[in-house]
Amino acid sequence: MKLGKLFSVPLRIHPVAVPMMLTAMWLGEGRRLAIMSGSIILHELSHILAARMMHVQVIELELMPVGGAARMENLWRLRPGQMAAVALAGPLCNVLLMVSAAALCWWGLLNPLPAAVLIEQNAMIVCFNLLPALPMDGGRILCGLLECRMSAAGAARVGMWMSWVLAACLAALTAYGFMKGHLNLTLPAAALFLVMSAQQERKQAAASVVAGWTGRKSNLEQEKVVPIRWMAVGENTMVREVVMEMKPGFVHRVAVYDDDMQLLDVIEESVLLEQMMQDNHRMMRNLPRNVKSKMF
Repeated sequence: MKLGKLFSVPLRIHPVAVPMMLTAMWLGEGRRLAIMSGSIILHELSHILAARMMHVQVIELELMPVGGAARMENLWRLRPGQMAAVALAGPLCNVLLMVSAAALCWWGLLNPLPAAVLIEQNAMIVCFNLLPALPMDGGRILCGLLECRMSAAGAARVGMWMSWVLAACLAALTAYGFMKGHLNLTLPAAALFLVMSAQQERKQAAASVVAGWTGRKSNLEQEKVVPIRWMAVGENTMVREVVMEMKPGFVHRVAVYDDDMQLLDVIEESVLLEQMMQDNHRMMRNLPRNVKSKMF
């Protein structure tokens, strides 16, 4: 359901969220609902602001039954630090709201009751979003840190495993509650959401290298300077293995060495992509001479 635009970003609300909001107001939880909704919107707007600073296109902002979601283009094409910064922007906004509420209450500018509710709601948002599992903010921060040591696909695989662990815990809590006579359908729904979203994140991460290449020209035009990342590989290494180790947001140059550690050649990343498309099992030593680049 479309609501219009917020700071030029299309704003939507999930159909299920409307009756849930009306029910909360009917039960006298209107104040908590307003504080929670406002905090979530500011949380997502912080993500959007950080994404725009990184030249990431924002598609829409949707208010969900339990939270919100800023839908953007593939964040995995960003450099690890940039992706972590976009993810951290939301929780940081909620922390600032908590500190502001405490300060206003201390100065007597805000009543203690709404201040306590504001701090409680934002603390819940921070704790939930910093869980180290995809697609939560904590999962993206974790993957951003892991990308310093491994490929984007490898980092996403770890984030997906963490999502499965969290989903299993939620399923166990659901079973325990059912045995005690209480059935909470929110927990299994959240578990299913984690599993499905983590799979999608992994697919996006796997495609990030190719996506990064296709947008290389625009990245250079926007950022003016793009860092070069060197890689050293053996001549018997498969081209696809080299490609999977590349990181988004960098221009790669690959130095190929023989068994005696003698430099054979330096190859541009565009050549590797072209050769991988032609033969998925080709080795670095089998690259045609006429497509290899010179070091100087």
